[in-house]
Amino acid sequence: MSTTNSIAVVTGSARGIGQGIAQRLGADGHHVIVADLPTMQEGVQETVSTIEAAGGKATGAEVDVTDQASVEALVATAVEVGGKLDVFVANAGIAQVEPLIDYSKEDFEKILNVNITGVFLSYQAAAKQMIEQGDGGKIIGAASIVAFRPFALLSPYSATKWAVRGLTQGAAMEWAKHGITVNAYGPGIVGTSMWDLIDEKLGEQ
Repeated sequence: MSTTNSIAVVTGSARGIGQGIAQRLGADGHHVIVADLPTMQEGVQETVSTIEAAGGKATGAEVDVTDQASVEALVATAVEVGGKLDVFVANAGIAQVEPLIDYSKEDFEKILNVNITGVFLSYQAAAKQMIEQGDGGKIIGAASIVAFRPFALLSPYSATKWAVRGLTQGAAMEWAKHGITVNAYGPGIVGTSMWDLIDEKLGEQ
């Protein structure tokens, strides 16, 4: 797609894979809305600065992907900045390394809320805006290698990423008629702070 005046949102982009995606989109000519939790705004500004230093355009934003109003406000911010929404990358997610037998109900609900509900709310809000615009768009979600082959001690995380695959494929079928493509990416091991934690915990077993 042409990146001239294109507006791209990336959630969870204060660090890690999300930061890398935001930087690449900025380098490719998109105006990137760099979004993350209120507590991650230092990282958000770092991502914005690196995009701008490389000659790109970026705007920082706050979002809690588990909160519908927050996600809708993020889409509104993108429209306010550029008049439209072209790309939405639902990258935000969390992981917890723990034996399934010890996993608490509260932690299970939390990972579902961020990794599944957060993607659902992101997809839905982005699609509504793109459908209203009438000229299609691209929606992308974060799956993982564990969406194809789960890891021990990451069972709930693996379950959420399998669910992202299903949600993505269903959304793609529903929204194709609007010119919206919906895809998910499934990274393997990437040297991020999330992987460092996973590696440390797995090494203790």
